[in-house]
Amino acid sequence: MRKNITLFLVLLPMLVGCSNDQVSDEVREIAWNAIDTATQLTVIVDWKEAPINRTTYEGHKAYAVTFNTEVDPLLGPIIIYVGRNPKVVLGQEPRF
Repeated sequence: MRKNITLFLVLLPMLVGCSNDQVSDEVREIAWNAIDTATQLTVIVDWKEAPINRTTYEGHKAYAVTFNTEVDPLLGPIIIYVGRNPKVVLGQEPRF
């Protein structure tokens, strides 16, 4: 019995890590596909490494995916909000 508990405790972080990585990859891809091709060309970091933060957007639990671009000093970064369930684009932070 102790072996099973020990094995479970050793494997649990790996299982949780895999599932979080899959969610992050899916959320990033959804956000990336919401950006038009011309704007995608201005992104300066690989989209697969874009930071994700948990937040709310118009009362919905969401992820905020931030893409830094060449024109951030002028317009600010691109921030796309993706719902947690279902994972769909909820909106985008305005850029000025």
